Amino acid sequence: MRVDEGIFYDAVTQEVTEYARALSASERFLLSTPQRLLTSSPAAASAYWAAYVEDNREPIEETDEDLEQNGIDDRPLVALLAALSHKMNLTARLEEIDSKYDLLLRQLRMLWHEEPDAKVIVFSSFKPTLKLP
Repeated sequence: MRVDEGIFYDAVTQEVTEYARALSASERFLLSTPQRLLTSSPAAASAYWAAYVEDNREPIEETDEDLEQNGIDDRPLVALLAALSHKMNLTARLEEIDSKYDLLLRQLRMLWHEEPDAKVIVFSSFKPTLKLP
C-alpha cells in the first residue's frame, strides 16, 4: 500500500470509528463494508464516495440489499465518507498510484508473456472497483 492509499484508508477508518462511537454502534460492523471497498481499491472508493455527493445517487455496494433488509440506513455514513473524500481531494492521486491495479496488470502481463492465449476472469465484490481503467 502506498503512502496516500494508507493515509486515505486511515482517515476513512477514523471517520467511521468516530461515527460508530457517537451512535454507540458496533464500529467493526460499520467498518466492514468501507474497509472492504478500500482494500479492493482506494481509488475506486474515493471516486465512488466523491461521486455520491455530486450525483446524490444510491449506494451500489454489494451489501446494500443486506443493509436494507436489516433496516439500516447507511446514507448518513456514506455522506460523511463522501465529504471526507471531497475534503481530502485524493481521487486523482489515488488513481495514479493504484497499487492493487498495478499489481494486477503486472501479474497479467507476466501471465500473457508466458501463456499468450491464457484467459482470465477477474471478480470483484464492488462495482466501483470495476469502473476504474
